Amino acid sequence: MTDSEIMAVAFEEANAAYQRGECPVGAAIARDGDIIAYAGNREIELKDPMAHAEILVLREAGQ
Repeated sequence: MTDSEIMAVAFEEANAAYQRGECPVGAAIARDGDIIAYAGNREIELKDPMAHAEILVLREAGQ
């Protein structure tokens, strides 16, 4: 995947977060050109003030 394609995935996640009533932030992590984790903000949905997109993708990528 190109950087633009990876950013498009992050943008889709931000859009999905907005549709859920969250702050519209998305994030994606890639390794060797493949996305290994992606997420959008879920603070309200999960009732977790740490459920920022960036934190969620780091947790997922770490597994």
